[in-house]
Amino acid sequence: MQNEHKILLGLFGIGAIFGILKITQLANFAKLLSFSPKLNGNLKSIKISLTEVKIPLAVAIGNRTDQTMKVGVNAVEVFYKGKSMGITNPTTASATIQKYATTTITGIDLVLSLTSLIAVAGSAINNIITGGDFNTLLTDITLNVTCTYNDSVVFSINKIALGEEKQVNAQNHTRASMSGLGLVAASLRKIKPFADYEKFIPLKSALKNRDLICIPNGSVEDTVIFMQQIAKKCKADTAMLARQLKKSTVEKTLQAIFDFVYNYIQYVPDSATTEQVRRPLRTLYDRKGDCDCFSTLIASLLENLNIPYFFRIAAYNGKENYQHVYVVVPHNGVELVCDPVVDACFYEKPTSKHKDFA
Repeated sequence: MQNEHKILLGLFGIGAIFGILKITQLANFAKLLSFSPKLNGNLKSIKISLTEVKIPLAVAIGNRTDQTMKVGVNAVEVFYKGKSMGITNPTTASATIQKYATTTITGIDLVLSLTSLIAVAGSAINNIITGGDFNTLLTDITLNVTCTYNDSVVFSINKIALGEEKQVNAQNHTRASMSGLGLVAASLRKIKPFADYEKFIPLKSALKNRDLICIPNGSVEDTVIFMQQIAKKCKADTAMLARQLKKSTVEKTLQAIFDFVYNYIQYVPDSATTEQVRRPLRTLYDRKGDCDCFSTLIASLLENLNIPYFFRIAAYNGKENYQHVYVVVPHNGVELVCDPVVDACFYEKPTSKHKDFA
C-alpha cells in the first residue's frame, strides 16, 4: 500500500511539475512576441489637411511560439521629439497569428495636430510639410503601444520608433488591479453584443471627428472639469438609454448602470502621460474606454435621470499624483460608488487620498 502511494504521489508530482511548466510557458508567451510599427504604404500615403497630419500605421507582429495566438492593438500614443501628440484608439485592430508566423495589423491612423506640432518644432514643421520631407518627420516619432493577447492579458511596448523591432517583456503584463496608471481593470472582459443597445442611442452620424479631446499637458483636475462639461453638454447621447436603465430605486438604477458599462464597454487603460475625454456617444460606439470615459458616460446617464452625483479623483499606495476617477452618488446619508473599473457596484478601493468635484 505504501509503495502504491509512492507511485501515485510520484505521478501526481510529475503532473504538477508539467502543469507548472505549462503555466510558465503561457506566462512567457509575450517574451516570444516581436513588434515592429511602420508606415502603411509610402510617403504619399501621409495625408495633410489644414489642421492635422494623418499617418497610416501598420504593426508587424511576430509569433515565435508553437501555439496560435490572438493579438490586438488597443491604443497607440504618439510622441514627436519626446512630446505627446495624442492617442489613437483603433476600433478593430486585432489578428490571429499562427505559430512561428508574422502578421501585419493595418487600419491604424496616427493623427497629429498641426497646432501641436508647430508648438513643439516651430518653423521646422512648416519646412517639413512644404518641402515634403516626411522622412524627417517620421524619424522624430516614437510610440507607446498598448496591446492584448488571447483576450486576457494587457501589455505595452514603450518608446518604439517606426521601423524599429522590439521583443515584448512579460513583466509588462498586467492582470492586477494596480499599475503605473493607477487603478485598472483586472483583465479584458467578454463584452456583450452592441446590437443589444444600439436602438437606444443616437445614430453614429451624430459624432464628429473631434469628439475625442486630448489634453497632453492637462492635469487630472483639468480633465475632470472637461468631464463635467461634456456630461452636461452631451446628455442627449444617453437620454433613451437612461430611460431603459431606470429602476424603482436609486440603488437599483445605479446597479443597472454599473452592469451596463461593465458588460458592454471594454476597459482599455489610458496613457500615463496624456489625459483624454470622450463624449458618451463616442464611448458607446467605440465600445471601450478608461476610467475617464466610464465616469463621463455614467455622469451623462445620471444627468438624464436627475440623480445628484459628483466625480471623485483618487491616489493609491501613498502616491502624490491622482491616478483614478469615478462617480459617487450621495443618497440617504451614504455615498454610493459606481466604478465599473472594479468588479462590483458600490465597492470603493481604499485610497491614500481623494478629492471630490461636485
